[in-house]
Amino acid sequence: MKKFIYLTLLFSSLIQAKQLDTSAIINACSAVPRLYSVASLAAFDKDDSQWREATYKVATEIMIGNNEADRIIDSLRQNKDIANSFIQSGTGQSDPKFMESCMLEPSKYIPSYQRLLRAGKFNIH
Repeated sequence: MKKFIYLTLLFSSLIQAKQLDTSAIINACSAVPRLYSVASLAAFDKDDSQWREATYKVATEIMIGNNEADRIIDSLRQNKDIANSFIQSGTGQSDPKFMESCMLEPSKYIPSYQRLLRAGKFNIH
């Protein structure tokens, strides 16, 4: 029964993914680790203007505004253990397991997924 449910979910995800622009989803999935990595560097930096600007630049790739990016930095500043884990994992590197999970369920892993979807960024043109 569990295998059937898993296969059904996988199949429905693949069907849904075929209706979307796969390369746009890959780009968004790869931007997420980069966003949290540079935001983590900004969280540790006393003069965070360089890393904050880098965070803003990556955030715009997935339609996250500066205020929302600032909230991410502030959250990581308050949770330095989480920020440190992003830094230790390698700045901006996408883990293959993360990419696979993100491709199968982009709405779960891309924080601005609905915004990107509504803007037509994932539509096949």
